[in-house]
Amino acid sequence: MDNRNVNLRIRVTQDLKGKLENVCRRKLSSQQDVIETLVEWFVELDETLQSVILGQIGPRDEATMLKMVLQRLGKNPNANKSDSPIAHIPVNSAN
Repeated sequence: MDNRNVNLRIRVTQDLKGKLENVCRRKLSSQQDVIETLVEWFVELDETLQSVILGQIGPRDEATMLKMVLQRLGKNPNANKSDSPIAHIPVNSAN
């Protein structure tokens, strides 16, 4: 596998760029580092969760799919809940 870095170009709105700059300033991180971290995180996610994030699952099915993913993550004995990429998402048990 070739691990040399490659450059990717992304297009964002001016508003989004400003928000990213604010995050980078608060986190003392470069835009490149933030984007790289997000991409690394995203590609390692479960394919179902990737679909939810990309809006490829209809709103009716989204809550059900998220619950399934959360349950799957919870049943993984090797999963460290604090390291979970979706640990901050509240789960409404009433649904």
